[in-house]
Amino acid sequence: MPAKLRTIGVLVFTLMLFIACASATPEPAPPTATPTQAFTLATSAEEIAGTWHKTIGAGYIRFYEDGAFHQARALDNLDSKPFAICEFRFEGTRMFTKEISVSGVPPCGDTIGIYEVRLLEGGKIQIVSIEDKCSPRRGDTATVYEPVR
Repeated sequence: MPAKLRTIGVLVFTLMLFIACASATPEPAPPTATPTQAFTLATSAEEIAGTWHKTIGAGYIRFYEDGAFHQARALDNLDSKPFAICEFRFEGTRMFTKEISVSGVPPCGDTIGIYEVRLLEGGKIQIVSIEDKCSPRRGDTATVYEPVR
């Protein structure tokens, strides 16, 4: 009888071990970190002055050191036929924009837009909307740009 008891004990132990292993939930894999691009925030017109081209879609923006910027669909139209002429100023890392005139796009009137300008590695900039109730301006402005050389 002791051998029979021992066999039953081994079977019970094996069965319990099998049940414990089968019901164990595997540990989820740790989340994969998405690499983020390093940047600093612009704080002055001098840091962004120049002509920039959208990396997605057609469009150009030219920032002037005097606090104005022009936007156009084609590079040749930035000076002669921009669709928007705006003024901007920095308060710390926030860029405040206001429309001066527009042509062929919905006007924003006196609505102020607040943005950040990220100075990206590789010489690009990213304009990020912080607060702008004028969705046409936000859609035309907030994106990544590369310098026009």
